[in-house]
Amino acid sequence: MGNGVSAGVAENKGVEGASRDEIALNLFTIVCFPLGLPFAFSGTGWVLGPFFLAYSALVTFLNSTLLGTIVLRRPALTSYAGIAEAAFGWAGGMVAFCIQILGVYLTTVYFIVMLGEYSSILFARSGLCQQDWLLVLCVLLAGLAQIPTWKALAGLAAVFLVVTTMSVAVLVYECMTGYYCHRSYLDFGFTSSVNSLSSFCFAFAGSAIFPEVMQEMTRKQDFLGGSGSLAMAYYAIVPLYAVAGGFGFWAFGSDSSGNIMENWRTGSVRAVALGANLFMYSMGVLEYNQLLSKKLEAALLGPFPCAVSAIWPYRRKRALLRFCLVGSECFMAEMLFSAGIGNIMALAGALGLLLTYVFPHLFFLCLFPSEHLLPLPWPVVSTRLLSVNALISAVLALLGAVVACQSLANESTDYSLFDGDCVARVDGDHGRERCSVGGGG
Repeated sequence: MGNGVSAGVAENKGVEGASRDEIALNLFTIVCFPLGLPFAFSGTGWVLGPFFLAYSALVTFLNSTLLGTIVLRRPALTSYAGIAEAAFGWAGGMVAFCIQILGVYLTTVYFIVMLGEYSSILFARSGLCQQDWLLVLCVLLAGLAQIPTWKALAGLAAVFLVVTTMSVAVLVYECMTGYYCHRSYLDFGFTSSVNSLSSFCFAFAGSAIFPEVMQEMTRKQDFLGGSGSLAMAYYAIVPLYAVAGGFGFWAFGSDSSGNIMENWRTGSVRAVALGANLFMYSMGVLEYNQLLSKKLEAALLGPFPCAVSAIWPYRRKRALLRFCLVGSECFMAEMLFSAGIGNIMALAGALGLLLTYVFPHLFFLCLFPSEHLLPLPWPVVSTRLLSVNALISAVLALLGAVVACQSLANESTDYSLFDGDCVARVDGDHGRERCSVGGGG
């Protein structure tokens, strides 16, 4: 079931696999979307915000380290679902497989909806509605989705690193030159705090596909360690998150929006940020679709053929399969983009909470029951931390999934399929008095 997912990488037999740096770039691209961090801070404040940022970074890093350790110790376990099956049996593996696929699929649908929204704002004069942009994006993404491996995506992932850093720099500039003169840092309640905590969890999601990504590495042991792929990615992710969250919350306080560009002034600065986000979310679709594509190829096409005469027929079938996958995601985005996309993100975040915060610790305990302490830095502290975290996160994931499903059901009476605003309504001014570091309103 799970281990067949490494099929599709077989095309690279005899070719050098992915390096430590190439995989680090892909991990960064899978995880890092920093412009949502001001909203995460808005419901937690100056004390709990930095705490939850550090906590989420530490817990997800330790759990990702456990996943990497399992892959290195049990080379036959080449996928997340394969690890779950070895730990929990066939039924447990199937549950983990379904949660992984549904979570990744919903995440790509969310990304595509955001792409349609940003396109309609950035190119408002084009006359195309959000629905039209989703069709355009479907064609573009279907072409890019033919990139066959994470190794082949590494070049674009390097561009993603530059663009993401630039988007944070633009955020800092906007915060310094157009922050709200009057803002509150304590104006949040229970609901906003829960939503902010979900945002922190969503910000560090993605480790559920790390076992599959590792299969492309020339030296899988380079995934771990202080100079490994995982650590290199986190060296960049955590500072960018801290800067984006801190400056955004400082500038706009508890009014920081889930789409921080709603707090910005209209103009060229926001246009640059919108363009950056178009590229970033497109890369998110490509990174996550690598997993879905490889699963489908393993199940429907089998391993990459050795016979030269069978290569091109296989590639044609693979191209059609990947095109259909992107087409289904765009179709779902067309259906649901007016249905409360925040609820879809919340459901994906709840599923990711199980995959990222809960299961890795349980996998290790089941696979290596004789080890009472985890093979992590500060083993006693890490073991106790992850034990408590797994329990709390499981409860939060269940609660979050129930709330998200109820919200979707409640809002289903308020929207029509394939309906919605032509151009996303984003007020970049909010009518708020603005100041700048240099003075003036």
